[in-house]
Amino acid sequence: MKKILLYIYLCISLGTYSQSADQNYVRTRTYTKENQSNYLDQIQYFDGLGRPMQTVERGITPNAADLVTYQEYDAFGREANNWLPAVATSNNGAYMPLVSYKAKAMATYANDSAYSKPVYEASPLNRVLEQYGPGKEWRSDKKAVRTGYLTNKSRTGTTIFVAADSLACGLYKTVDDVKTISLSRTANYNANELYVTRLSDENGNISYEFKDKLGQVILTRQINAGGVYDTNYIYDSYGNLRAVLPPEASDRLLSSSAWLETDATLKQYAYLYKYDTRNRCIAKKIPGCEWVYYVYDKADRLIFTQDGEQRTKGEWLFSIPDALGRTVLTGTAKNIFDYTTNPLGTMVVNATWAKANNAYKGYTIIGVTITNPTILSANYYDNYEFMGLNTIPENTDNNFKYIAEAGYGTWYGTDYTDANKYKNKGMLTGTLTAQMNFDGTVSTAYLYSVMYYDTKKQLIQTKSNSHLTGGIEKEYIAYNFTGQPTQRKHIHSATGKNTQTEVYTYTYDHAGRLLTTTHQLTDGTTVKPQVTLAENTYDELGRLKTNKKGGVAGTLATYAYNVRSWTKSITSPLFSQTLYYNESYGSSTKQYNGNISAMNWLVQGETMLRGYTFTYDNLSRLTVANYLINGTANTNFKAAYIYDKHGNMKTLQRYGKTAASTYGLIDNLTMTHTGNQLLAANDAVANITLTESADFKNYSNVATEYTYNANGAMNKDLNKGISEIQYNSLNLPRQMVINSPIAKAKNYYTYSASGVKLKTEQRYDPSLNASPIGTTTPINDGLADYKNTDYVGNIIYETTKTGSSVINKTRIQVEGGYIENGVYYYYLTDHLGNNRVVINASGTVIQRNHYYPFGMAFAENTKAEQGLQPYKYNGKELDQMHGLNMYDYSARFYEPGIGRFSTVDPLAEKFYSWSPYTYCYNNPIKFIDPDGEFPIVPIIIFVALFLNSDAVVAPTGNPSDGSQIQEARDNYNMNNLGILVPLPGGSGASTLSGTVGKQFIKETGKQAEKQVAKEVEKQVGKQIGDEIISAGKRVDPKTGQKLGPSGKPMVHTIRKSSQKEAKDAARNDKSNGAKGTPPKHTKDQKGGKHFHNGSGVEGKGKKSKDYGSNAGKISNNVHYEYPE
Repeated sequence: MKKILLYIYLCISLGTYSQSADQNYVRTRTYTKENQSNYLDQIQYFDGLGRPMQTVERGITPNAADLVTYQEYDAFGREANNWLPAVATSNNGAYMPLVSYKAKAMATYANDSAYSKPVYEASPLNRVLEQYGPGKEWRSDKKAVRTGYLTNKSRTGTTIFVAADSLACGLYKTVDDVKTISLSRTANYNANELYVTRLSDENGNISYEFKDKLGQVILTRQINAGGVYDTNYIYDSYGNLRAVLPPEASDRLLSSSAWLETDATLKQYAYLYKYDTRNRCIAKKIPGCEWVYYVYDKADRLIFTQDGEQRTKGEWLFSIPDALGRTVLTGTAKNIFDYTTNPLGTMVVNATWAKANNAYKGYTIIGVTITNPTILSANYYDNYEFMGLNTIPENTDNNFKYIAEAGYGTWYGTDYTDANKYKNKGMLTGTLTAQMNFDGTVSTAYLYSVMYYDTKKQLIQTKSNSHLTGGIEKEYIAYNFTGQPTQRKHIHSATGKNTQTEVYTYTYDHAGRLLTTTHQLTDGTTVKPQVTLAENTYDELGRLKTNKKGGVAGTLATYAYNVRSWTKSITSPLFSQTLYYNESYGSSTKQYNGNISAMNWLVQGETMLRGYTFTYDNLSRLTVANYLINGTANTNFKAAYIYDKHGNMKTLQRYGKTAASTYGLIDNLTMTHTGNQLLAANDAVANITLTESADFKNYSNVATEYTYNANGAMNKDLNKGISEIQYNSLNLPRQMVINSPIAKAKNYYTYSASGVKLKTEQRYDPSLNASPIGTTTPINDGLADYKNTDYVGNIIYETTKTGSSVINKTRIQVEGGYIENGVYYYYLTDHLGNNRVVINASGTVIQRNHYYPFGMAFAENTKAEQGLQPYKYNGKELDQMHGLNMYDYSARFYEPGIGRFSTVDPLAEKFYSWSPYTYCYNNPIKFIDPDGEFPIVPIIIFVALFLNSDAVVAPTGNPSDGSQIQEARDNYNMNNLGILVPLPGGSGASTLSGTVGKQFIKETGKQAEKQVAKEVEKQVGKQIGDEIISAGKRVDPKTGQKLGPSGKPMVHTIRKSSQKEAKDAARNDKSNGAKGTPPKHTKDQKGGKHFHNGSGVEGKGKKSKDYGSNAGKISNNVHYEYPE
C-alpha cells in the first residue's frame, strides 16, 4: 500500500469527513488507486493525556463498515480492557463512546467478553499477574495466563525434586578457552541470586525462567507430571553462550563434577559453542552431530564453514560478499585452515566484478586464495553486464533479453546501454545456480535466471532455463497501484514437450482482499477455457467466510470461528470438519490454551461421523488420540504415545485395519535411542499383510537398526530395508539403496544448490533378484523398471516403466489443485491444510484421505485410489515407492509412521529443549511444519487480514495469540494457504523455491509484512526486514544489539564487568560504517578511562578516529548511541 501522507488533526472538523471534532486524532490515509478518490483511512483517537484510545478503520469491511478497536485504562493509567475489533455500520470514521462500542462488540461476537484483560499486582511496579484473553468462557472458568515474580531458593545437593525444589537452580561454570570446552557443577546458586518468572498457561501448565542480574537466561524449567524438564544455559566470563544442556543432558550432569566436550552426554545431547578472542563463534556442535567450524575475515564476516561430513572430504563451504556485504559467490573449496588461529584475521575478503569468463563466474576474489573451487551459486546485482558471460545467454537472446509484454509493466532500463546501467541499482538482476548430481558431483551445466523490474522496483519479468533439455521458463507479473499482483503469465517450454502457457488473474475488493483467482492454460497451441480456481468471500472481520473451487458447487466451503478467531468448522457438501477447544465432545477434556480437545469430520459418500478426542501432557504433547464414530468411543483407529524428555517417541500404539473387515492393534512399537537418534524400533505386533496398510514394517530385529552420518542424517534404516543413504552438501539425499523383502531398488536424487528438487529416478527389480549396492548408476545398476520424475516449478513430468509398458504423465500444479490430462482436480483441506478429498472438475470424488495424528493414512481406501495423486498430509508429496512411506518436506524427509524426521532440523537451535528430529512439538493436531524447519500454527483463516492495509493488528486482538501467526511473505508452503494467495505454482514448496518464487512471495507479501511483523515477535529468532525477533526482543541482525521502539539500538551502559557489551559496541561501529555516522564515544563523568569504539570505518557523514589495536577496549560507564 502506498501511504502518501500523514494528516494530524487536533479538534478540527473537515466537513465531508466524519472524524469527531471533539477528539484528538491522527488520520493515516493509504491510497489504493492512482486517483485521489480511492483510499483507506485509519483514524487513531487519543485521550486528554495523549494515550491511544480508539482506532477506526474507516469502511474497511466487505460491506464498507468501520472496524473499531478500543483500549481502556484503569485509574492508575495502566492499560485495562483491550477490545477486539467491532463492526460499526454508518459510522464513517467517527469516534465511538465506550457504551456504544460495547454494544457493537456484543453484536459482532455474540460474546460479552470480547476483550483481553490484564490483572496487575498491587505495587508501583505495575506487573501483570493475570492475563485473560477474549471470551466469556475463559472468564467464567477463570482461565488466564498467570505470572509470578520470584527469586531462586538455595538447596544443598544436586538432585532437584519438583515439589520442594522448583526454585532451586544448579550453578554450572565453564572456562574461557578458544580450543576446548570444559563444564563443571560444584553447587547450586545461593538464595535470591536469580530472578525467577513463573508462568502458568490457561490450562495450568507451569514453566519457570531463571535470569541472572545481567538479564541472561540461566535456566528454563517446565513441569510435567511432577517432574522437572530443565534446560540450562552456560556462559563464559564475556557473556558468550558456551553450552546449552537440554533436559536429558541436565538430568545426566547433576553430580558435582567436571565434563569435557568429549563426554558422551555432551556429545549426544548438548549444544556447544566456541569463540575466538573477538567473541565470534568459531565452532558449534549440535547434539548428535560433529563440530561445525567457522572462519571469519578481518571485517568479522563469515567466509568459510565446515561441517562433519565436509571434514571427511577435506572440503569447506565458502561465501564471498561484495563491497556492500551482499553475498555474490558460494561454493566449496579444498583449503586447509586451523579455525582456532583466525586464519583470515588480517584480510578483508570480498569479490569485485571483473566482467569476465572465469572460474568465479565473472568475479575476482580479493583477500584469500580459494583452492580447487567449485561454484555453487553466483548472484548479480545492479546491472546486466553478466549476460553473455559464463554460459549465461547474451542480452540479444530472445529467450532472455527484455521484450515488453503487453499489460505486464515496463522495464526501468529501456536497454542495456551504459546510460541505463545504474537504473537497477541495489536489485538482484541475475543468478547462477549449480545442479548437484546424484553421484556427488556438480554439473557443468548451471541454472541461470535474469530478472527485470519496473520503476517501482517490482519484479515484472523473470527468464530462466531449467534442467530439462532446451528448458526455458518465463514469468511475467502485472501489479495494481498497491503492489498486489493482478495477473501472472508463466510460459514453460522444453525440447520434446508441449509449450505450456498459464495465465493467472486476480481480483481484489476495496481493502485488498483476494476475491477470485482464474487460470487459463494453453497446451501447445490449444487454448483451454478459463477456469475460476477460487472464489472467496469474507465476514465483516476480514476472515475467510466461503471458498469455492473451480466453480464446483460441492467445493463451496463455509468457515466459522470462535471469539478468538480460531477455526471452529469447515463445512462443505464433500468434506466437513468441526474443531473443539474449550468445549467437550465425546467426553474430551476441555482445552483453553489453544490445544484442540476433539474434532470430527465427515466425507461425502460415508455415513459415519468420524472423530478423535485428544489428551495432552503438561508440555502440550499429544499422548492419546481416542477414535470416535458418531461421537462414541471406538478403538478402530486409536493411537497412544509416550516420549522421553526431549520429545523422542519411546512407545507407540496404533490400532487400524488388520484385514478387509477387521480391526485391531497394528503397531505396538518400542523405540530405543542413542541421544536423540533412533537406534532400534521393535514391533510387538506382526506386520499387517493388508496391501493398503502403511503400518510399521518390522523387517529387522538387530540391536542397531538405524545409523547416522557426521551431520546427524540417517543413513541406514534396516526396518525399511534401506542399507545406505548418501547425502549432498545440503544434507539432502542423493542416493538411497533399498534391499527389503518387498523391494530391490535404488533411488537417485538431483537437486539445485538452492535446495530445490529437480529430479528423482526410482529404479527397481520386480523379480527381487538384483542387489544394487555400491557405486552403481542408472546405467549399470541392473534394475530394469523405474519411475522417473522431473520437477520444473509447478510442472511435473513422470515416466513409469513396468516391463515393456511405458507410461508418461504430466501434472501441472495450480493453486488448490492440479491439472492432469487436461482435467482440473481440486483439493478439499482440513484446518491443517491436509488434503482430505480430491475431486475432478465434475465434482466426482477420486480420492479420500483419513489421517492418524502425525500423518499416517488409514487403510480405508484401495491402493489404486491412494496412488492417484501423491500430495496429502500437510499438502506434501508422499513417496510410497518400495515401502518408503515418507513425506518430502523440502528441507527434510518425514516418516509419519514413527512421527519423526530423518535428519536434524536446520533451525535446531531455536528449540533447545526439543529433539532436532521431532515433528511439530509432538502436537500435530495444532501445528504444521511448512518446510521441515519451523513448526507454526496454520494461518489459512487469516490471509484475508494480511492482505488488508492494517485493518486488524491481530486476528484476536490479544497479543498472546499473535505468536501463532507466522511470516506470510517468504518460504511458506502456499498449499497450506489453499488458493487464497496468488503464487506461481501449486502444491508443494518446490514451486516456490529459487529466485522466482521467493521474489514473487516478497512482492505479494508487502501488504502483509507490517501486519505479520507485529504478530511474530514472540517467534524466537525470526527475521522481519532488518530486524530479528530474539527471545521476544527486537535485535539488530548485524550486531545483535537490542532495538528500541524506534528500530534503533538502545542506549547501553558499558560496565567494566561486561566486556561482551563493550566489544559488541565496537563491532556496531564497524557494521554500520556504511549506514551513517559511526556511534559516538564519550568519557565517563568522572574522567576515567574511555571506550575505544572507533574503527576507522568511513561513515556516511564523517570518518571516525582509528584507534587501531585499542579498538574495543573497556572503560567505565561508557554510553553509546546509534547514529541518526
